[in-house]
Amino acid sequence: MRNKTLSRAFEALSLGEAYSGKYAYLGYMPDKELELLKAICKNAPKSIAETFKFLEKKDELFLYIYDSYAIMGGEEYFIYPFTDERKLPEGLSMEIGPIGAQNSQFHAENLSEHVAMVQVNLEEAGIPREIAAKIAVLHDVGKKYTSATNRVGDIASYGHADVSAFIASHWLKQWDIEEQDAKVLVAVIYAHMKPFNDWRRANHSRGAINKKQGFYLQLIDFMGDEYLANKTMDLISLVARADEGVQEIDDYAISKIIKGSNILLDLNDNL
Repeated sequence: MRNKTLSRAFEALSLGEAYSGKYAYLGYMPDKELELLKAICKNAPKSIAETFKFLEKKDELFLYIYDSYAIMGGEEYFIYPFTDERKLPEGLSMEIGPIGAQNSQFHAENLSEHVAMVQVNLEEAGIPREIAAKIAVLHDVGKKYTSATNRVGDIASYGHADVSAFIASHWLKQWDIEEQDAKVLVAVIYAHMKPFNDWRRANHSRGAINKKQGFYLQLIDFMGDEYLANKTMDLISLVARADEGVQEIDDYAISKIIKGSNILLDLNDNL
């Protein structure tokens, strides 16, 4: 099964390019896949609740990327292709699971459950409900189109933050969000993985380029305001902490999932 996820097409995307929403900045995609991506981008959900439900919607782009495997327990399961067949140990099989499946050491919860938990985490950290909701439902939407089986048999979503930011830039503009607020949200979504990935590795590598400082300078240029860039960096760090998954679904996790889901489903006014 060929890997048709969006990871490779988005791997060189900068923050400014993601915010622009211009398809010319993307890497190669088959015409059909690009057409389906454009349809997703130009048809924003009408509310937070609808965006939350979209995470489990089997849209045409998702069905183009993932082959159906079987109906199991009344739920449709899909095949998650290998991230890179050239670098796999012998005997490894492609993972199967429903839409939004996550099975790594970092996530026992599925995508929708994770988003619900992030909503609660953000509110507990002091983020106002409606801002938290936009971040929660948008920050991982790219996982729908980037999830694949990696070399240790986990479902990984390489480049999902870039895809999420690109889609979010289109949807936020359709929601008539003020430009400055939209820029902050897109920057947070684009960079929400960096504190625990790029920046941590750079800080622990001798002679490594300081990627955090490099991004900060890029952010100042993008925002056009150093104070706002500093506030956005603080928000990126906060969201990164709120984004942590769970290793098992215990009663505490279930209570968070239920609470967060109810909050998001109640936000059904048009944006």
